[in-house]
Amino acid sequence: QIQPDLDIRVSAFIPENYIENTSSRMDAYKEIAEIDSVETEKEFISDIGDTFGKIPSEVYSLIDIVMCKLFAIKLKLKGITITKNSVFISLFNYNSFSDKKLQKSLDRFNEFVKISMTGTPKIIFLKTDENNRDMLKRVREFLQFAF
Repeated sequence: QIQPDLDIRVSAFIPENYIENTSSRMDAYKEIAEIDSVETEKEFISDIGDTFGKIPSEVYSLIDIVMCKLFAIKLKLKGITITKNSVFISLFNYNSFSDKKLQKSLDRFNEFVKISMTGTPKIIFLKTDENNRDMLKRVREFLQFAF
């Protein structure tokens, strides 16, 4: 399977003051890396919350990145970029736009995205004054809606 290129600039980590024990923190990173469905994500969130308390936004960002990558693999996307000035999903070719799942999300989020056919085909997220963390959540919603 093709691994998408991710350029997602958000704070995404497990703070030491959240999981103080280094080996427990490493185990949590491993568990996050192994999330392979919305169900395993929910289980992880429930377990870590029960064990360590309120989950910091940086941990949610880490999980959202893993989920975006998972959806991107399933949709055969080339990459996801979230930087200060641009937020877009790149596709391998124009045929990707005809994917029924992707079309479903494009229809649902049509006021937030536009299609660019210049150079690499892209789905561009219309930038509001949202921060990168909020844009990550929006990209994740867009991708998840396809399923």
